[in-house]
Formats: sequence, C-alpha cells, structure tokens
Amino acid sequence: MLPPGLTRPRDRISPPRSTPDSGTVPPCRPSWPDAPHPRTDRTSLMSLDVSPRLLAQAENGAVREEDFVETVRTSLPYAYDLIARLASELRTGNAEFVDDQTPPPSERERGQLLRALSSDAIRGSLERHFGIVLAFQNCHRVAAFHGEARGGEVHTRFTSARAQILNQSPDLRDC
Repeated sequence: MLPPGLTRPRDRISPPRSTPDSGTVPPCRPSWPDAPHPRTDRTSLMSLDVSPRLLAQAENGAVREEDFVETVRTSLPYAYDLIARLASELRTGNAEFVDDQTPPPSERERGQLLRALSSDAIRGSLERHFGIVLAFQNCHRVAAFHGEARGGEVHTRFTSARAQILNQSPDLRDC
C-alpha cells in the first residue's frame, strides 16, 4: 500500500502542473485505485510479464534483484540467453571482451534485445547478475566485458563514437 497522497508513477502520463488560471491540472489518467492495472488493461503494452508477487514487492518497497532478473529471464528469453552465453564465453576464455553480431532471427527477438539493453534497470540488473559490463552498438551487436573493464581502454574504444561510426552498414539502416 502506498502512503496517502502518493500515486504510482504509471498512473500519470505527465505530472500535474500548475497554471495561473486553473491551479493544478489533473493527471491524464485517473489516480489509483480507479485506473486500470496495466496487466489487466489489454490496450497497454508491457515489456515484462510482471507477476502479482513481484508487483506487490514493488508496491511495498524494495524489489529483490533475483526476482527481477527471473522476470527478465522469462519475459525476454532471447536477450537473457544471449547475454548469459556471452557472460559464459567471457568467463571461460581469455579475451578482454566477447561480442555477438548475429542479427536476431525475428523482430520479436530484436525487440527483446532492445528492451533489455535500453532499460537502465534491466541492463544494470543483468550486468550485476552476470558480473559483466554490457555494451551495445547498432541494432544487435552486444558485447560483454569483465566488470572491471568499464572505462578502461578497450571498453572506451568499443563504446566510442568512432567505433559506432566504423560499425555502420547499409544493412542496419532500418533495423
């Protein structure tokens, strides 16, 4: 249960704002508890399949990272498995980093990869879970670095604007 006066961030598209004429503008969506829950509102799109138990954790405070990672694993299996494989290859090899440049088999898998790597919460949880640093170029080039590599020479070179430019291809224009 949230403290009185607090609403969930997803209950508003934008925060209320004051105007000289009207005072506070109401939120675009109704306040909780009247707002439809995204899990039951079929018009809402979600990137993760959040269980009622995990949702309750979030409503009551801290979320256990293991539970969040498990939700990512089951919701975004292509992205999770790719990152898990890269982490395993990194641990068992001698390379400074490993990467995968294979285009995902479909737009569904590409979407999973983009959602996993563009969300700070998801990406950070996966990095902590596997003890790696992730880097991403274009639509699908994912790299895994050792945890201590962040900001080092090889990581900085891989994540530079120069590397991004040199990694361009007409084939990736509309990915």
